[in-house]
Amino acid sequence: MLKKKIIVKIISFIIAATVVSTTVSFDTFAEWKQIGCIGDINNDRKANIADLILLSKHLLAQNALTNQNSYYVGNSNVKINDEENSNVNDYFQTADINQDGTIDAFDLVFLRRIIINGGSSSDVYKWEDDISLKEKLNVDKDTFEYDYVEGIKNFIADHYEKNMGYSVSKDCVISYNADRTVPGTFTGRDPVDIYLTTSHDSYWCKIVFQLSHEMTHYLVAEYRPDSDGYISWLEETICEAMSLYFLDVFYAEYENTELYSENSDYAKYFREYREEEMEAEMEKVTGLEYSLSTANLNALKIINETGMTHREYRTSEMHMLYSYITPKNIEGLLKYRNFSDMETLTLNTVAYRAAYPNNEAVDYICSVCEGIIKNTNK
Repeated sequence: MLKKKIIVKIISFIIAATVVSTTVSFDTFAEWKQIGCIGDINNDRKANIADLILLSKHLLAQNALTNQNSYYVGNSNVKINDEENSNVNDYFQTADINQDGTIDAFDLVFLRRIIINGGSSSDVYKWEDDISLKEKLNVDKDTFEYDYVEGIKNFIADHYEKNMGYSVSKDCVISYNADRTVPGTFTGRDPVDIYLTTSHDSYWCKIVFQLSHEMTHYLVAEYRPDSDGYISWLEETICEAMSLYFLDVFYAEYENTELYSENSDYAKYFREYREEEMEAEMEKVTGLEYSLSTANLNALKIINETGMTHREYRTSEMHMLYSYITPKNIEGLLKYRNFSDMETLTLNTVAYRAAYPNNEAVDYICSVCEGIIKNTNK
């Protein structure tokens, strides 16, 4: 009881006395990448009174801090200003202000000092090597029953890296989330979170289907932030088509995957799963209220808003896009946001085709957009 009263008193003093905040700048020099600052508990790359409140609630057992309140650094070395810190696991605890391994009331005092003094001595850096895409994608193995997701992730990442034409900056954590009914990707976070909805990762087809879809969202957003050029109906169509494509890739190149050593006879199931998915999807394409083939711009807005719940509005076009995807066409699909027309929720098809003149997948997407414009002008 006494300890709690002391903490409450310290909290009251600190919050009352803290009137300024500091924002760190993000300069990259040598091989060290600045990822934030000590005291940034809400992951907004600032240390301010909002972080004090979070730390206070944690110490009062009102709202415990989680990994979301820290920096994911994986196996990278970390340093604070010029001093390396070797006592780091996967997550760097920004709430442990004095880095003594314990988050307590003393950290509140130190956090107040950082905020008032402008944060000049609290920059956090992560060592950046020449990291491959699969190393940027980290599987939270504790959330899955087996270790198969790692091998599936590696194969998808290697295939993408050979064909996408750019590198990524943000790390990404892949985990199973029992609270979700559908998979999801949160590209606004750092690291990016990918949530799958099956912990039974021995069901390889479903993992490939879900993970390739969500990784596509991640890669599209890494090339251009999701607040800039994001068109829901189009991106979902691309991601769904890539899921079908990767089922084919796993079928055709199964012997080159890490799964082959576990079960050499599994390849056929990737093809069967893809066929079943396409068949089930087409069964819903009857008597539709809306479809891309007949949509004008007004109908497209509805399709865009309901694209997650009514995928059947886009199924026929998604299947056609899938048929055009080849390794050489992947880069153009991932970079669609460069050509977004946010006013119409379509694309600048002239510029898009000019940038990728021999890309059948891009040409098909452009034809869909032009069809919508044509329907509008009838």
